Amino acid sequence: MLKLKLGSLFLLCIVVLSSCMNQQDTLSLKEVVDQIEVTGVDLKTPSNNQHQIELKGVLPHEYLIGINEEDGNDWESVSIYIFHSAKDQQQGTKIFKEQLKTEHATELPVNYEQKNVLIVYWSHSKENPRFDTKITSALDKL
Repeated sequence: MLKLKLGSLFLLCIVVLSSCMNQQDTLSLKEVVDQIEVTGVDLKTPSNNQHQIELKGVLPHEYLIGINEEDGNDWESVSIYIFHSAKDQQQGTKIFKEQLKTEHATELPVNYEQKNVLIVYWSHSKENPRFDTKITSALDKL
């Protein structure tokens, strides 16, 4: 009987620990936005959503990205997808790349992936996206 109780306790510990580990493998929208803003970039909610591409049942959270004092009306946009898991994010990214092949976008998207998050930065320049290093730095810290 004691062996049965110890075995049950051991299994319960494994379940609890694996549950805790899974929580660390996902990021929230707030964590991502806060970390990007720490780099000195401003994110504003747009008046309209231009890039509402649904991926695996997930719609993006859309933001205008810029630096308030410098950018005036020259803001670019960012779509932030928060998937349930890293695997869903990888599949969503693959779908996004396939869909992009058939569209003729005027803005050039740059993709960033971290855990369960896909960020699509709709830069005005593919060769020199202004906020590339700031977004990369923010995601590296998550």
